[in-house]
Amino acid sequence: MNKIMMIDNEIVGITLRKMQNQDSTEQEKTLANFYEVGMKEVLYETALSHYLTQRPMKLKRPDIIDANKKLTVEFGNLYDQLNSEAKDALSTLEDAFIEAHALEMEESFVIGFIAGYRMLKGLNVSRREGF
Repeated sequence: MNKIMMIDNEIVGITLRKMQNQDSTEQEKTLANFYEVGMKEVLYETALSHYLTQRPMKLKRPDIIDANKKLTVEFGNLYDQLNSEAKDALSTLEDAFIEAHALEMEESFVIGFIAGYRMLKGLNVSRREGF
């Protein structure tokens, strides 16, 4: 039967063979690490899917809005001074910056999502333990 696994089968096999020589504490740590890797992958996919479908991040802070306005004006001023060949080169560079920025925003959202999940889980654990 074909299974979809979060961790490569070969890695699982190697790790399970190594675990045979470990004491129970080390085995528990290894299994916890497998769980952690799988959960990060699930949370990553969940967060990325949410980000790509909902686009929850909007520019709200005035300093970010002002910086983007300044960037647009400065870019336009530079663009207007260039010849056709340089304008094409600048447009290509702009496309690369936009792509890199979009990927950084995705990653930032995912990192924040996972950090928020960890924080909430920590609060739940604290409540259960009576802190």
